[in-house]
Amino acid sequence: MIKELGQMYCKLGIYVSAYELYNEIEMYEDAVVCLCSAGRETQATALCDKILSGKKGSTLKINQANILCCLGDIKRDPELYMRAWEDSEHRCSRAMRTLGSYWFMKEEYQKSVECFNLAFNINKLYPKHWFTCGCAYMRLE
Repeated sequence: MIKELGQMYCKLGIYVSAYELYNEIEMYEDAVVCLCSAGRETQATALCDKILSGKKGSTLKINQANILCCLGDIKRDPELYMRAWEDSEHRCSRAMRTLGSYWFMKEEYQKSVECFNLAFNINKLYPKHWFTCGCAYMRLE
């Protein structure tokens, strides 16, 4: 119920309250997104660093690769996506999708296509990224 209330707060734009709810139930990835949406990147970065510095042995398993991707979104640092890819043992499709988009914007179309293809091997359900990948292929002719 708390998760659903947090989702409703996000839809209404009440991001700080949603963050507090998500933090309370240890849904850290959603908590970070809420802080970013509220314009609190510094606080979001601190939360990511706290999670990644890690309470090993915590009862909840945190998907650290997704937290690294959130941190990469905040800092706009492609190295964090690569780290997420490596740390997840090449299973975090979000990292490769984001890198594919990053390289596309930098007009590095070959790198973009390679990243998208790695991501699509894991999860094919992202039509926006298929379109971007198709555009990169067209640029490569």
